Amino acid sequence: MIGLLCFIVYSCICAAYGETDCSTLPNGHYNIGCKVFDVCTNHVLTTVECVPGKVYNNVTRRCDDERVVAPPCGRVRDCSTRADGSYPDLLLNCTSYFTCSHHIYFGHNFCTPGTVFEKTLGTCVWPDDAYRPCGNKV
Repeated sequence: MIGLLCFIVYSCICAAYGETDCSTLPNGHYNIGCKVFDVCTNHVLTTVECVPGKVYNNVTRRCDDERVVAPPCGRVRDCSTRADGSYPDLLLNCTSYFTCSHHIYFGHNFCTPGTVFEKTLGTCVWPDDAYRPCGNKV
């Protein structure tokens, strides 16, 4: 069951990011998320998924222990008492959100600059369209 859940989450993450076309890109990392990133090497795509407990480290440019990675990816959130869903990261002023599934932390996602996460809508919106504590709506 957990294996199936991991596959579904991974598939959703890949679909959300889209597939990187390495045919015209220089070698490097693309579509970088906290748990998944693409690597183009000699115009060949490799998608890397960090194992549980590890996240992308912008300094080392690889998966690393989440306890030594700078925020926001390195900030592990406690999902042990949370229902499945996405939650605004109040410590980062709602400019990102994290996902919990079956009491497991699945990492952060970042909002487009200038937007904040609105929990009732489940997406990032302009601050005037978000309720407090993330936005200006009362």
